[in-house]
Amino acid sequence: MKKAEVNSMKTLLVLVILALLTACSSQKFDEKKWKKSVSEQKKEDIYKENHSEGRYHNPWMEGTKSFKTFLRWKVTKAETYPIGMKDYLPKRLVTDIKELKERKRYVLWIGHMTFLIRVDENFYLLDPIFSSRALLPERYVDLPIELEDILDITKAGRLRVLITHNHYDHLDKKTIKKLPEGTEIYLPAGNKSLVDGWGSYEITEMQWEEVAEEITFVPASHWSNRATQGRNTTLWGSFIVEDGEKTIFLGGDSGYFIGFKELGDNYDIDIALVSLGAYEPRWFMHESHLNVPESVRAMEDMKAEIMIPGHWGTFKLGDEPPGYPKYQFNKIEDARVKIMDIGEVIFF
Repeated sequence: MKKAEVNSMKTLLVLVILALLTACSSQKFDEKKWKKSVSEQKKEDIYKENHSEGRYHNPWMEGTKSFKTFLRWKVTKAETYPIGMKDYLPKRLVTDIKELKERKRYVLWIGHMTFLIRVDENFYLLDPIFSSRALLPERYVDLPIELEDILDITKAGRLRVLITHNHYDHLDKKTIKKLPEGTEIYLPAGNKSLVDGWGSYEITEMQWEEVAEEITFVPASHWSNRATQGRNTTLWGSFIVEDGEKTIFLGGDSGYFIGFKELGDNYDIDIALVSLGAYEPRWFMHESHLNVPESVRAMEDMKAEIMIPGHWGTFKLGDEPPGYPKYQFNKIEDARVKIMDIGEVIFF
């Protein structure tokens, strides 16, 4: 074995040992301290430079995630939850394709953060993943509709594919490669060269606050990473679509941050598709994923009339069971929150 390979193995071993040593006891998370830090965030910081030394960052706060904390999470025993891994999963409904062709305004939940939104002749397909796995995690609930059917439905208008960030459960290579030549794809900055290698598409890269017709790319509190791209070398975010009489928030993964209040001040949001799930353990996930109470708070900050939670019930990405958000939402009585089943359609 070469000396360089030996040194690499030694380094990895040291990192693993450090992680094991620091994981002897479970991490405690101070919710009050976290809420206080968010309350001290300033709106003007949202608009500061978000790129330096070749990497993107969230300018309103300093992140604490690292490879060491990731290892610590992986070797720390998960908490015990009051429900099983297959409890409270969304149902799989059979989607009525004929109805989707006839109706003009609706939201269809396909699973995870994949939604199809139709507003008259415009179709928006958010973070499409039609694969059986998100790299490694497998689906708990099967697809209600095939991509081929979606492409057939959207022939009646203009299809825009919206990608919030490059994580494998949001930017799925197998799905993108099945899209027809010339499909319009809107991507966060830094991802064009990756997707260009998968096919011939009309790609628009977007920075925060950049506008492309009725689509605006807005900040989110998250991060990016992909084996071929590296950590935070590409941007992440959410979308605002202002289409006719409707304004829709299409959320990417995000922790709770001051940006939701800024959106509420700048837009009259009718429908908010909010990404939550993968929020446990809180000490590791709080900066980049909303939990259930925070999703309600984000809805209130955005002054949204309706909030539809996504990013739950499909893949297990955090410590909590995939159906845990539904279990927790059952204890919240708020008519604005619409808990959908996979394959369900909400017409508006």
